[in-house]
Amino acid sequence: SIWHDIPSLNKYVSRCQSVLQTGKPDNDVLLYFPVWDVWHTPKDGLIPFQVHNPEQWLLGTPFYNTAKILHGNGFSFDYISDKQLLSTEIVEGEIVSNGNSYKTIVLPPCRFLPVDTYRKLLSVIESGGKVIFMDQFPDDVPGLGRYEERKSEIAEIRQQIEKKLKNNPDGCFLGTNILSMLNEAGISGEELSAHKIDFIRRKTGDGRFIFIVNQHAKALNDWVHLAHPASSVVILDPMNGKTGLAKTRTNPDGSVSVFLQLEPGASLILKQLNSPVNGREWLYLSQKDSPF
Repeated sequence: SIWHDIPSLNKYVSRCQSVLQTGKPDNDVLLYFPVWDVWHTPKDGLIPFQVHNPEQWLLGTPFYNTAKILHGNGFSFDYISDKQLLSTEIVEGEIVSNGNSYKTIVLPPCRFLPVDTYRKLLSVIESGGKVIFMDQFPDDVPGLGRYEERKSEIAEIRQQIEKKLKNNPDGCFLGTNILSMLNEAGISGEELSAHKIDFIRRKTGDGRFIFIVNQHAKALNDWVHLAHPASSVVILDPMNGKTGLAKTRTNPDGSVSVFLQLEPGASLILKQLNSPVNGREWLYLSQKDSPF
């Protein structure tokens, strides 16, 4: 009967949620949703954004393809709209939206952009933030009201951004290879994705949590590079509550890798700490031809 397993299930959920509700989201990228491009290319009149019709407004679009590339290469991101973008601030070179910090704004290939949004992107670059334009700068405005006037405005703003691109390449990026531009911007993805491991990161005052889960048929038994520095890494098994210090090593570039073992269907919680700690070591299983 399932009722015999409910206590263990509740404990698992409790351990996971105690972590996933701690701190703040730890995503590096804000991905702009080009709603105006969707509305300017209707196939059947007004397109409702529903889960039942993703083929009309999502699947196969440049926005969707960009999100897939980011997710597949270990870059965690949140979506941002025009209204949300207008309220962002720059604090110490990072983009702050609703109290959360991000390293860059990514614009997927799009054609239409409101004047206020364009002007805000210029302000972000001038204030020390980073903006990545994929393929092209948007060259048109949504709607027909004051069309020529508004299109002239974005042309002027675009010229200023192009000057920034030439004179301050560290703040503005334009190209077709999103991974290359993120690398130029100093943003790294989590290598967990290369091992087909899904993850959620949360930022805390003393480091960050990473909830990882193996939803594939192959077990993980390898060293994994971490995108962010850590002095110590603690592993927690949410299924049974066991904890221990993970085996870590410092790479030639100063980054840190952690040794992980994760069976198909299993999950773990990693705690990356900014300061070194002492304690009981995590118990690893010895396997034939193990890299550890």
